[in-house]
Amino acid sequence: MAAIFWALILPWWNFPFEFLTNTYSLQGELSNYTAPGWALILWIVVIGTVIPYLLTVTAIRELSASTSSVIGMIEPIFAGVIAWWLLSEAFTTIQLIGCAVVLFGIYLADKARNMASKS
Repeated sequence: MAAIFWALILPWWNFPFEFLTNTYSLQGELSNYTAPGWALILWIVVIGTVIPYLLTVTAIRELSASTSSVIGMIEPIFAGVIAWWLLSEAFTTIQLIGCAVVLFGIYLADKARNMASKS
């Protein structure tokens, strides 16, 4: 349904295909490098979708469901730290508060799981 909706609102033939052939400078620590738009989109698809999906499926088979969910909850924090380190991104106060809330939630979930397993 979403694909149909967006195909009607933003038809694919109106896509600015020149973005695929243009070359873009990377940011942060990688600002000395450039890459074509198609390679950047491919990078996002493979690194941001395919590999995490495969790792999640493998983790669920190898680890317990609760351990896999904790790793999944902490993933956005790792992504933020990597963006800070590699792309020279800056954290805002609200993002740091969000990280603290996520970490505290993980702590509470793990504590509750440990208490339940002891009972």
